[in-house]
Amino acid sequence: MYTRKIRATGETLTVARPEEVNADPEGGKWVTVCKDHKTMAYSATEKLAYYVHGIDFCDGCREGSPAPVVKAEPAKVKATTAKTAR
Repeated sequence: MYTRKIRATGETLTVARPEEVNADPEGGKWVTVCKDHKTMAYSATEKLAYYVHGIDFCDGCREGSPAPVVKAEPAKVKATTAKTAR
């Protein structure tokens, strides 16, 4: 079981086996839990569970409350000059 925070949205998601979070094991082998809104989505593999985001299954995350989108600065790009072959 591990928990991660999505930087773009601020949501906190936990990926675990159902028995680790007291969920029904009949849903699938892995579960992604939105800690902010107490919702979950089942997946067949750990990799699929890892790539599930809150907006994929959680109404609270879709509405943006109380996990608002984090404002971030765009990535800085180093300017380069192209040299032409002679």
